Amino acid sequence: MDIPQLQGKPPVTVIPIHGQPRNQTHHLPKNHMNGYYQLKQSDNGKFHFNLYSGNHQVILTSQMYADRSGAINGIKSVQTNGTSDANFERKQSTNDEPYFALKAANGQAIGRSQMYSSEAARDNGIKSVQTNAPSEDIREEK
Repeated sequence: MDIPQLQGKPPVTVIPIHGQPRNQTHHLPKNHMNGYYQLKQSDNGKFHFNLYSGNHQVILTSQMYADRSGAINGIKSVQTNGTSDANFERKQSTNDEPYFALKAANGQAIGRSQMYSSEAARDNGIKSVQTNAPSEDIREEK
């Protein structure tokens, strides 16, 4: 049985407890599918971060930063600049694969995407960054 999604929220099947109906479906709270930042330190001691969508897919990867505070400032820059379409450069790789780069208002590179199979998929990636960039959920990998 197909269950329509309400307001773009994925349905969640509730496990029956104490005789509740088996086919009851609820939708996740609005903030459940929010994206998040994952801050990591590489083997060479430098830091970088990824922005993940609510479905745990990497949608933006930062440059390398010399220290943790630089990476945190990079996250703040994505939070500030990642919602404006004007800050995205739509590009093609040497293999003709579409991707995008996010730049700050001053033109400094903040991060870039994966390679996409089509321009439409790339544009959906940009929309996902715009949606998830304001997230204040920063997870640090130790």
